[in-house]
Amino acid sequence: MLGISRNRIDRLIKEEDFKSFDVVSNPYRIRTFAYWLVLMLAAFVVILFMPWTQSVTADGDVTSLRPGERHQTIHSTLPGRIEAWHVIEGQRVSKGDTIVKIGEIRSEYFNPKLLERLQEQIDAKKGAFEAHIKKKEAIEKQVLAVIRARELRIHQLNTQLAQFEARVKKDSANFSRFEVKLTKAEKEHEAAADKYPDGISSQEWNMINNRLNEMEARFLMAESQYIISQNEFANFTIQITSAESEFANKISSAESDLESAISQLYNEEEQIAILTNKYENYAIRNSHQYITAPQDGYITKAQVSGVGEIVREGQSIISIMPKHHELAAELYVDPVDAPLIQLHHKVRLQFDGWPAIVASGWPDLAYGVFSGEVVAIDNIISDNGKYRVLVSPDHSDRIKGRWPNHLRLGSGVKGLALLNRVPVYKELWRRLNGFPPEWYDKNKRHPYVHDKIEDAKRKGLVPQ
Repeated sequence: MLGISRNRIDRLIKEEDFKSFDVVSNPYRIRTFAYWLVLMLAAFVVILFMPWTQSVTADGDVTSLRPGERHQTIHSTLPGRIEAWHVIEGQRVSKGDTIVKIGEIRSEYFNPKLLERLQEQIDAKKGAFEAHIKKKEAIEKQVLAVIRARELRIHQLNTQLAQFEARVKKDSANFSRFEVKLTKAEKEHEAAADKYPDGISSQEWNMINNRLNEMEARFLMAESQYIISQNEFANFTIQITSAESEFANKISSAESDLESAISQLYNEEEQIAILTNKYENYAIRNSHQYITAPQDGYITKAQVSGVGEIVREGQSIISIMPKHHELAAELYVDPVDAPLIQLHHKVRLQFDGWPAIVASGWPDLAYGVFSGEVVAIDNIISDNGKYRVLVSPDHSDRIKGRWPNHLRLGSGVKGLALLNRVPVYKELWRRLNGFPPEWYDKNKRHPYVHDKIEDAKRKGLVPQ
């Protein structure tokens, strides 16, 4: 075919029988092929300079935004025996509806009238408590009566003591007066004795001598009366001290009885509190025999089946799915991509069961995807070796931000966290070299991260 061999065979081949000779030898088709080749090359060059949105891919499940609205398991709060089921799997229940009844297996709780017996004990203790209150009040009255009697008696004795004190003062003054008179009479007698040295009896001497004798007699009488008054005053003072001691003993005895009554009162009050606490515990325990729905929801699966089966304290009985919940996507990101994601990051989500056509570099051209934004990022790594990221619906996107109404918790989801926008050639170069996406720069945000966040802030949908 190249014409370098001496053995030519072109005369032996009929070119019209082969289509390839017609295609190769036709100059129009060669120009058409060259045109398409140049056009494809130009298109490829154009595509290389087109914008490409970098993203971080992650898989996860649909969950609830609030922990209280997630799938939960109901446990038994006490050990017992299953007596009756009141629900079936898949049934809708309201808050407070009875799910299962658990019977007692401990002998101390077998008595069906246990609460009535405890109430009788509490009533008896309350009666004793009231009796001790009355006893305490009676002793308090007795103490007050003794105190008042003491005050009255001491007042009477003090009054009499004042009288004795006045008598002592009076007798003391009388004794002093007669002592002065006796001294005067003795001086007159001495003067008379000097005047009548021979002791010759005369009327004047007799009068002076008689006056001295009389003064001595009166002085002795006044002294005796004064001593008697002092003794009576001292004896009455001892009597007052004795009365005070007697009343002090009575008051001490009454106060001791009062303290004993108060102690018994506190003891009865303590016993009432113990019995009341026990009664309330038994009442609460009886209420826990009926396991009820903690909130509106749907019964999903029974962990224990049958009637008469023994369950332990804290054992899971049944699981329930809350009726009202706010959806969220629980995505797990590789540790190498976790630093690239921040709060309020925009995410494109693809849910299992919803057909979608996804172009990761051109999120606006994707079909069947929904918008979300990052609301929480775990600071610790999960058990699967990845970081958990919680994504909620993006309310600023009125079209893609509305997630499907029939989306169920637990279904799978794939997410694309939108990063910076770069040319296609740069993205190809990054992937060929295994480089990570560009770091999230606040001064270089693409429209999906910067513009929409600013719009949401102006509308008040996210905090400033």
